[in-house]
Parts: sequence; C-alpha cells; structure tokens
Amino acid sequence: MLIEKADGMFRLVSLHIQALCDPGLVRTDAQVMCALRALPTALNEAYDIVLGQISALQYSGPDLASKALIWLLSAVQPLKTADFIAAIVWEPPEYCPPLSQVDILRNYCNLVVRDKEQDVRFAHLSAQDYLEGRDEFTSFKNHSYSLDRCLDTIQSSPPSA
Repeated sequence: MLIEKADGMFRLVSLHIQALCDPGLVRTDAQVMCALRALPTALNEAYDIVLGQISALQYSGPDLASKALIWLLSAVQPLKTADFIAAIVWEPPEYCPPLSQVDILRNYCNLVVRDKEQDVRFAHLSAQDYLEGRDEFTSFKNHSYSLDRCLDTIQSSPPSA
C-alpha cells in the first residue's frame, strides 16, 4: 500500500513509515489501518505532517527545530555537528540539558541528518525545497535571523587584547 501511494518516490515512503511509527498518532492496529488510508500522496503534504509533528514536541522542541532549520537554510557551507548545536542553543534555557547529537536526529523528525563527515544537513533536497517555499522560512527571514545571532555573539564577546 505504501509503495502504491508513493508512486516511486522513496522519500515519500520514508516519511510515511515515520508517520506510522509515531506513537502519538498510531497506537492500535485499527489506527494503523486508518492512518494507511489517510496517508498523503504528495510529498509536500507529507512534509506538512512532519512539521506538525515537530510543532507538537514539548518544551523547547519546536523553537529549537525552527532555529535548526533556519541555520541549515541560511548556511553557505556544511555545518559541523558542534557548530550546528552551538548555533541553535546560543541562549539555552537553564532548565534544559545540553542538546546531544542524538537529539538532532530525534527532534527534527528525519528532516535533518548527520552524515559520515559529521556534517549536519537536510535528509533530502526535497525537504530544503519544501521549507524554502514556506512563508516562515523565506530567505530574507532566515538570513535576518542568522545575522542577528551573529551580531549578538559579537556584541557579547569580550574585547580581544
């Protein structure tokens, strides 16, 4: 059924499997069958579901995810894992533990991956294309946010001797 709905798009099948494995949405056999019938046939609709899953994360999850996606969209070169984490948790809340490398994969619902070179990147070009088409991730907004964070970092750094 997944292969038929995907019409040859492996990324869509991957997103469908992810949706079906979400314990918050699918817990019983009946829910699995219902979810299978309701799965979207368009990749953008599947990404809408992924963003909904990210929005449903508790505590600072959605905020960190938004920052992560913005940094990836505005990066001009691949981001090393340590640099990526430092960028998105620039002002971490005191009650939250540090973000681990495992959290990168877990919190971003398969939109973001870490590759063999320890670079953080989008799991697929279609994820980047999808996000770039959304109003909350315009190039202007992404680069403005990144510039603000860079200026904040410079202003908060002690003067060099």
